[in-house]
Amino acid sequence: MEEFRRKNIPVSWVLLDDGWSDVDRKNGTLRSFGADPSRFPKGLSHTVRLLKDEFGVKYVGVWQVFQGYWNGVDPNGEVARRMKESLTRITARRPGRVIRPESVDVRLLQAGESISEHVSYGEVMVFEE
Repeated sequence: MEEFRRKNIPVSWVLLDDGWSDVDRKNGTLRSFGADPSRFPKGLSHTVRLLKDEFGVKYVGVWQVFQGYWNGVDPNGEVARRMKESLTRITARRPGRVIRPESVDVRLLQAGESISEHVSYGEVMVFEE
């Protein structure tokens, strides 16, 4: 953002991709719906406030996954604890993968109403003016 400011390039909106999410990077699983505490030690709202107050950004969006990350939900994470009844287990097959195993047991949140039975959208996403 400093470089944009130095070059007088106006930025009115920012979209944070999946790198902000609280995931187990080694296993590729979603831990919680919060921000990664190592990347955002003061929380996501601090970063949003900084972007708006210091750099004049009007809108900040985030890419958010609700059913799990690349390899699903971390079975020991907050999402799994809070939404245990909504987890479904599948075996994902990925032939030819070098980094990930060719097949892996994945826990995913079931799409649809089962998620809303355990957590409301407002609990996981907070919007600020």
